[in-house]
Amino acid sequence: MIIIHRTYDLQQAQIMVSFLRANDINATLLDAEMASTLPLASRGVRIAVDDDQASGARQLLLEKGVELDQQDN
Repeated sequence: MIIIHRTYDLQQAQIMVSFLRANDINATLLDAEMASTLPLASRGVRIAVDDDQASGARQLLLEKGVELDQQDN
């Protein structure tokens, strides 16, 4: 799996993962428990997808207006 995006907004991340899954992308949240328990100590919630789906997942998020950082790529 590869990280395609990081956000500090847990709800936003959950929506993104649901959107990706609805588009047949195998997406998962990493660090969600830490972000919900200790949000100020967290490094954010990471969204990961299968390596071979990363390009398509990034494109879907970009089409929805998500601004991906260079480090997300």
